[in-house]
Amino acid sequence: MTDKIILILTLFLLFPTIAYAQADSDLRDRVMEAALYASEVKTQSSQPSLRSFEAKQTQQERLSEEIKKYWLAKEKLDTKSSDGFNEKEEYLGEEGKGKFYLSGGYDINHMHYKEFSGSTTLDEDYGNLKGFYGSLGYKSGRYFTWLWGRPFVEGYFRRYDALMTYDGGTSAGNAFSCEQRAEVQRFGLKVGGYHSFSKELEGLFYIDLGKRIWYRGENEVIQGVLCYAEKYWWLYLGIGGGFNYRLFSKLTCGAELEGMFALDSKMRADLYEGGTFVLKGVSGWEVKLPVKYYFLHNLSLDLTPYFTWWNITKSDPVRISGAYYYEPDSYTYIQGLLLGLTYSF
Repeated sequence: MTDKIILILTLFLLFPTIAYAQADSDLRDRVMEAALYASEVKTQSSQPSLRSFEAKQTQQERLSEEIKKYWLAKEKLDTKSSDGFNEKEEYLGEEGKGKFYLSGGYDINHMHYKEFSGSTTLDEDYGNLKGFYGSLGYKSGRYFTWLWGRPFVEGYFRRYDALMTYDGGTSAGNAFSCEQRAEVQRFGLKVGGYHSFSKELEGLFYIDLGKRIWYRGENEVIQGVLCYAEKYWWLYLGIGGGFNYRLFSKLTCGAELEGMFALDSKMRADLYEGGTFVLKGVSGWEVKLPVKYYFLHNLSLDLTPYFTWWNITKSDPVRISGAYYYEPDSYTYIQGLLLGLTYSF
């Protein structure tokens, strides 16, 4: 009678474990072994004449060990799924399931612009700027062999402004320094793909078509000097790639590198009647180091340091009010931080 009670209790405990053990093949094998053994004990219990007292005692001890294995297996599986991340899912992108994502937050950076001729600095602008950024994208869960990954598309926008320090000179050749308004906008569309090397590591690659606009000055009088307004803008084509790596269950980090080449670049200067300069040889680079902490499976806190370089080759001369002017060689260096959230749906 005691054997039958133990067997019924064992079967009641062991069979539900199969559902738990599906996420782990080793645990599933151990649970199935225990269930088969319980069935064997039940069969032998119906033939008491074939079993000795010692055999009964040995099998009861083994049965007790199998019950312990069950509880250890169940505890291990419950612990693995307690943080909200199912091991059957790909952490960085669930295969076969596409998703949209929305990102946004603050963009804080330091920008340094410098015009030069050979080794001589003509003028420079520098200062801290702040603003915001946002992006909306879709990441497919379907793998395409020809793409070597799962495709994605993302639209993005950044805007930041502030007063920047200008160090240079006046049109009369006198040294001059002031603070003037600056505003930068950058927006575009990325199209590319993700490739999963493992559950912890994925690579990405993309083509980026974007536009950058910089408003420099506001055509205002500062310290008795007319500080004219300028507008720089260009379309660019970028090619980028990088990786994301899962450090812990809720923390990932990565790196991206993008090279950018201007397709059409100009600068408008409100000087006297004004003039437009065609910029030459505009190119740039951007490095990002994204870090994500997941509060939930579909909500993360994002921290992304970034570094951007732009280089401009001097323009051809433009005649304005009877005199010729040109835009000199220059470079722009920006070191910044994106701080925000990403929500997937």
